[in-house]
Amino acid sequence: MLRLRAQQLDLIQLHWWDFEDPRYIDVLFFLEELKLKGKVRHVGVTNFGAVALQKAMESGVKIVSNQVQFSLIDQRVRSVKHFVRLEGGWEEEEAAEEEDGKKEEDDPSRGEKRPIFSLADVCVQHNVSLLCYGTLLGGFLSERWIGVPEPDPRAFTSTSEEKYWEIIKTWGSWDSFQLLLMELRAVARKHRSSVALVAMRWVLDQPGVGSVIIGTRLGYVDHLEENKEVFKLGLTRQDKENLERAVREGGREVGREVGDVGVEYKRAVMEVEEKYARRSDREY
Repeated sequence: MLRLRAQQLDLIQLHWWDFEDPRYIDVLFFLEELKLKGKVRHVGVTNFGAVALQKAMESGVKIVSNQVQFSLIDQRVRSVKHFVRLEGGWEEEEAAEEEDGKKEEDDPSRGEKRPIFSLADVCVQHNVSLLCYGTLLGGFLSERWIGVPEPDPRAFTSTSEEKYWEIIKTWGSWDSFQLLLMELRAVARKHRSSVALVAMRWVLDQPGVGSVIIGTRLGYVDHLEENKEVFKLGLTRQDKENLERAVREGGREVGREVGDVGVEYKRAVMEVEEKYARRSDREY
C-alpha cells in the first residue's frame, strides 16, 4: 500500500489452488478483518467454482466478485453444475453427493432429484459479480483469424495465445472455429460492429456477469476506444441463438473435457510441485 500510495485497496481478490484444503475460509476471515479496519473496501475471489463459492458465502464474509474465464467457447461458468444447497447448510451434503454420483441421471428409481446449480446460479443468488477474462480467447475471437490456415503453435508470441489455443482445440477443430468466426462476423456486420465486440457483448449479457476484462499489450495492441463501443451494442435473441448454435454444433463442451473453472491452474501447479519433488528425491 505504501508503494501504491493508497490508504485503502478498492478490491482484493483471493486465489486458492486446492479447495480440499478448507483454510481458504480462514484467509477470507483475515481479509474481512482488513476490510473492517478500513484497509480494504471490497473482498473478491478468483476461479471459485459453485461449491467453493457457496461455502465461502456461508462463512458470512461479504464477497462481491469472482474472477473467472468465460467466453462463447468456454462456458464452464454456466455449464458445469454441482449439488449446491443455496438456501440451507451443508449437513450430509458431501455424503449425499457421493451417493448420487453412483447413480445414473436418468434412473427413474431415484425419485425426486436434488437440485444442481452452476457457478452463475450461485453468483446470482448471492449478488456476486462475475469478472470475466479470456472473453476474446487471447485475440482469437477477432477478424484477424478469419480465413487463415490453422496456426503453428510454435509461432505464437505470447503465453496467452498458447493458453487459449489449447481451449480452442479442446472445444473443436480449426474448421469449426472458422465457422464460429463467420457466424460472429455475420452478427457483427448486421450491427455494424466487430467480431470482438459481439463476443464481448454475448458474455456481458449472461446472468451474473458484471464485467469483462480485456487485456492489452502496451506498444503492441490497444483497443480501448473501440472496446467502449460494446456499451452501444445490443444483441437480439436470434443473434444469441445463432451464436450458441454455432458453438454447440461446432465442438464439445469444454467443461466436460477440462473440468470446473480454474482446474487447469491447479493441475499446472501440481505438475510443478511433482517436478520439484522428483528433483529433490534425486538430490537426496
